[in-house]
Amino acid sequence: MNPAIHDAYVVLQRHPALTNVSAPAQGSGRVEISAMIDVSLPCRVRAAGVTSNGIRQVEPCWFVFPEDWPLAAPTVWLREDFPLNLPHINPHRPGERVHPCLFEGPPDELVQSLGLDGIIDQLSDWLTKAASGQLIDLEQGWEPTRRDSLTSGVIFSAEEAVVRTPIDGSLLVTQGVYFSNSNELLAVAVEGLPELAPRFTLEYPETEESKYYAGNLPIVFARCVDEVGNPQVVSSYSPEEVHDFSSLLEKARDLGARSDALERFLTGYAKGFFLENELDEGISIIVVLLIHRPADLIGAPGRNIEVLPYAVRFRGTFANLSDEVYPAYHSHSVSPDLLSMTSGRLKTSSKMKIVMLGCGSLGSKIALHLGRSGIGNIAFVDNETMSPHNGARHALIPPRTTFAYPGKASMMERALNELGHTDCVDHLLDAKEPLLDRGSADDVFGTDEAVIIDTTASLAVAAASIVSPALSYEKSPRRLLQAGMYAQGKVAYLFSEGAARNVMVCDLQARLFEMCRHSSSLRKNLQGEGSDLTNIFVGDNCRSLTMPMADSKVSRAAALISGQIESWLAGGLPGAGQLCVGVEDDTGVGMTWLREQLGPTLELVPANEGGQNWKVRVLSSVAESIDEASRSWGPSETGGALLGHISTSTRTIIVAGLVDAPPDSVRTPATFTLGVQGLVAALQEANETSLGHLHYVGTWHSHPMGGGHSDIDQATLGAIAQEFQGVPAISLVWRPEGFIVAVEQV
Repeated sequence: MNPAIHDAYVVLQRHPALTNVSAPAQGSGRVEISAMIDVSLPCRVRAAGVTSNGIRQVEPCWFVFPEDWPLAAPTVWLREDFPLNLPHINPHRPGERVHPCLFEGPPDELVQSLGLDGIIDQLSDWLTKAASGQLIDLEQGWEPTRRDSLTSGVIFSAEEAVVRTPIDGSLLVTQGVYFSNSNELLAVAVEGLPELAPRFTLEYPETEESKYYAGNLPIVFARCVDEVGNPQVVSSYSPEEVHDFSSLLEKARDLGARSDALERFLTGYAKGFFLENELDEGISIIVVLLIHRPADLIGAPGRNIEVLPYAVRFRGTFANLSDEVYPAYHSHSVSPDLLSMTSGRLKTSSKMKIVMLGCGSLGSKIALHLGRSGIGNIAFVDNETMSPHNGARHALIPPRTTFAYPGKASMMERALNELGHTDCVDHLLDAKEPLLDRGSADDVFGTDEAVIIDTTASLAVAAASIVSPALSYEKSPRRLLQAGMYAQGKVAYLFSEGAARNVMVCDLQARLFEMCRHSSSLRKNLQGEGSDLTNIFVGDNCRSLTMPMADSKVSRAAALISGQIESWLAGGLPGAGQLCVGVEDDTGVGMTWLREQLGPTLELVPANEGGQNWKVRVLSSVAESIDEASRSWGPSETGGALLGHISTSTRTIIVAGLVDAPPDSVRTPATFTLGVQGLVAALQEANETSLGHLHYVGTWHSHPMGGGHSDIDQATLGAIAQEFQGVPAISLVWRPEGFIVAVEQV
């Protein structure tokens, strides 16, 4: 005896639920062992030894072990006349033993985790629940008819079938494509399930040895209704015993489908086809019955209609009642709802517009993550075409040979369309265009709520976003996010602007570099080892300005960034600005993330005539620190030096940090004089530790008694502006009633 079979035989003999275990019997490459299993019947029927539905106190069972046991699980069978009006029973043909479904997943996995004892325990538990009517709890939902073991299948949207199939029981006839051999068939219905004239075609592959063929075939949907045409709720399980045309019609009739109409259509189509064609293989037609159940289906919340597909194969010159019919499994066609469910996301009715500015390596991966999680309605904006070197990191693979490489945006639109997102569009545009032009913005962003994700890593696009009329008008429903990487992917970031742009991307970037001043770890990783853009030669005399980086680094960042975006889209974008930055950990595999929320940025218009073309933005953290320091000094004026970032293209100054007043500074109720002891060194250190992003941009001081800039303040500002040699300088004044600022540029 095979050692593995011997071990199984011993386990069966020793299990307390089994008696009369037979010796192993060899046959057809498999080994069968029979036994009797004790069933715990409800108290009220124990004396009778059998339940009202025919389950006995002792049931015969068979364990059939495959050749690759113990890598594969045995198949468990019950007697031929075992009750079939139960859930969790696999399709059955009259005269065959009954095959119960014992485990939610693959039995092979069960036997690897719990061994043969686990299979026996599951069978014992299954029979006990079957005897007491507890195989299913309707509060959890209706268990669909088991079709896991079937080899023929049909792919279509059950939700579309429910909507498109007439509610009065008349037939919906549409089309599909199929791939088949003599015993199996896989069909895919036309998307949308439109009403189409039936058509069957058959084509063979080029190789004559192949036994497979393919083509088009009709697909018929029939809803089960009562005598007056209302949906008929079927609350009892019926055995899946369909095996020929006659048993299919009987099944349809029992469930409430218009079997006469179904028979007329099928026989009429078959007769008409065979009058004009001769096919030894016959023809195939898919029939799908829609049955109303008393509860939503398990795994399909909100849908209480079960779909039961069948593959009908007519082989003669007309339809015979003995022609074969195979029960088939149903698979959902790819759709946003299916993707959401598979991703574990709650189905949402929100169709908020998503705009991807840039479809490069990071943007393409983020978009695919979003699309695969069920998020669609994405507009792709990019004016570049794919190039061979994009194959190193782009989410999509550029074609190896082509006369003209496709645009990145159009490739992304097609990829998302294949995932069922038919509402995605592409725009062959420079990403700056919709930001700067209101007309283009309405076309690309739409006029309703939209989330715009900038992944271009372009300073020009970032600058355009600062002055964008498409984002900055009053009560704009559009929100801007920005995602990117530094230091060959060791650092990744995601910025989310605040509501009504009370915090902007430029503020969040300045805050990130201010954080570097106080975190050596962040600073070290952000600086990297040569993170500047590099000319990569992708051909003789052909270069691409890019950051050398492994695809795995981009994928890591894209996955984590996408996860946060998905959370925001599901729960609502935060009202405050959000700065998320991830830093590669010491293993070089994972990332450690931190998130900071920024309050509204203070936007000031300079009070003096010379600075009226400039805007000054003071981060909330800076404004709060100045307010606290000013109040702590009471009646005396105080102050310090300001650190910020200047954008000459947008004429914007962002104040992101402070340098404390030197110890030789003088504070009186009338004046504040900024000292010089160690000031230059402190400013240089601040510039270096912010990785050169923040510079000395001017000074601040307090006016505890209020008032505007004094003559001394203006003179001091002028002197600083002279030293800056053409770079604007600012003087920020704190007053109890609010801040004022002056800007000077000479």
